[in-house]
Amino acid sequence: MQTNFNSTREVINFAIAREQEAHDFYMELKEKVKSLDLQKTLFQFAQEELGHKKKLQRIIEKTEEYGFTKEQVSNLKIADYLVDKSPSTNMSYQDILILSMKKEKKSYLLYSNLASQVSNPELKKIFENLAQEEASHKLRFESEYD
Repeated sequence: MQTNFNSTREVINFAIAREQEAHDFYMELKEKVKSLDLQKTLFQFAQEELGHKKKLQRIIEKTEEYGFTKEQVSNLKIADYLVDKSPSTNMSYQDILILSMKKEKKSYLLYSNLASQVSNPELKKIFENLAQEEASHKLRFESEYD
């Protein structure tokens, strides 16, 4: 797995892949839970992750226009942003919430780290906004857990 990025495009492609993984994660979880309310919530989160992916794809499309082509981000310590447990059919409601909270926390940390490492103010703001959206998701799961 890549840990050093030589361009903004590589960083954003990594983030796009993570958003697709998050979408797939929530869709898989949705199929494993019995609660209709939780199914709706998980589907909503999956759609929001696709929205994040689209935001990032728009950045790729406008990379040259935004002037991000020379941005460099060093070692992101990718393993720090991965959740080591996968959804399973025998997960309790509590397990699902905990796993989801961990996943959102890792996404928040990734975008916060990216925001701190880029120098372009527009790109920094995009990553900060994505970090806040992930923190909001985590809070929603924490509220449900409580």
